[in-house]
Amino acid sequence: MPGCGRKARVRAPPYRPIVLRRLLCAYLAFRIAEFGVWIGLAAAAYTFGGVREATVVMLVQLVPAALVASRMSEAIRCHGATMVIRIGLSTQAAGMVWCAAWLATNPAGSARLAGYAGAVVAAVAVTATRPAMACLLPRLVRDDTALARANGAVGAADGIGMLLGPAVAAVLLAGSGVAAVFATMAALNGVGALLTAGLPAGIACPPTATAHRSLADDFRLVLASPSARVVTGLLAMVSLLIGALDLAFVVTAVDILHLSASAAAWLNAAFGVGMVLGGVLFGAARRSGFARWIVSGLAAWAVLLLALSVNESVWIAAAMLAGGGIGAACAEVAGRTLLQRIAGHERLGEAFSIVESTQMAALAVGTLTVGSAVQEFGPRGALVVPALVLLGVTAATARAVHRSERYATRSVVQFA
Repeated sequence: MPGCGRKARVRAPPYRPIVLRRLLCAYLAFRIAEFGVWIGLAAAAYTFGGVREATVVMLVQLVPAALVASRMSEAIRCHGATMVIRIGLSTQAAGMVWCAAWLATNPAGSARLAGYAGAVVAAVAVTATRPAMACLLPRLVRDDTALARANGAVGAADGIGMLLGPAVAAVLLAGSGVAAVFATMAALNGVGALLTAGLPAGIACPPTATAHRSLADDFRLVLASPSARVVTGLLAMVSLLIGALDLAFVVTAVDILHLSASAAAWLNAAFGVGMVLGGVLFGAARRSGFARWIVSGLAAWAVLLLALSVNESVWIAAAMLAGGGIGAACAEVAGRTLLQRIAGHERLGEAFSIVESTQMAALAVGTLTVGSAVQEFGPRGALVVPALVLLGVTAATARAVHRSERYATRSVVQFA
């Protein structure tokens, strides 16, 4: 493995499909655990302190996570992307075990702060996986077509995680309690860490010319490119909308569709199914014209959210959310693939660390935006306001996205 400040080996490992499959299985375990713990922690915080405590706990996780994510490129340069994924998954498992032990013994009173500390540790460690994955994938495929297909598989794994994580958490909450949710998700992350143990040790993102840089330097390095700026911004917008939907699903279920609050889980599942289909669609379809995938995916998502705000049929709502999930997955996977080509293999770590940081911040902003929209415009505002923002941003950046693709002609595949 490369040492910090020394030039890393950039030669790709021998092509072995089993290595890619093991990495994708580890990523799937990570995403199921991430979504499951999010539900479990929200349920615990709500039980102890109501809506206010649940909101504060969610935000307290996201703020340090956003700050640490922006420095993840330094860890990748120093230790290699494979090791960063392994340490990240192991740290998440440790934080979740801490929370499970706390919930199983003494969850009340001032001990809550110590328990929440474990959740914060796990949330910070979450930011290691996606940037390191973006560095590893170009080194595990033969060509750019295979890279796009692998990114599609990652998008499908995101949807499966969004579908299965909350479902498993709901079953465990009903049958065994919150502590079982954290213990199960810790085991999943442990399995993911073990799956990465067989990855070739030489896989790492190469360091750029300067070994040590400040956070501002990393932002300037990546965002100096107008193409990188616009794609990073749109990926952050996807996260903002996903953060907004966490609360919007509940509002839609209760106040628009006139169902119980638990029906929000089914709306979330419909969106997750759409994300799985979107990832599969992108991986199977002709993988050119990334800008068209991004713009059409975001526009379709926004239009379907607007239509959902005036619909009162449960089945039509589920179909609309599945369609929105397809659009969201296509846009995100295409955006990540395009950013890989814009950044080039020399700056993959920096680019996707910045993406992870902005997406964590956008999740927090999305959560706060929906609450304000409901207060100002009523329940339908939970869907209308985010949809109009998304539609406006998509229209304003469409030409810039197409222009970015014209300049993103480099291959980042490092197969030897």
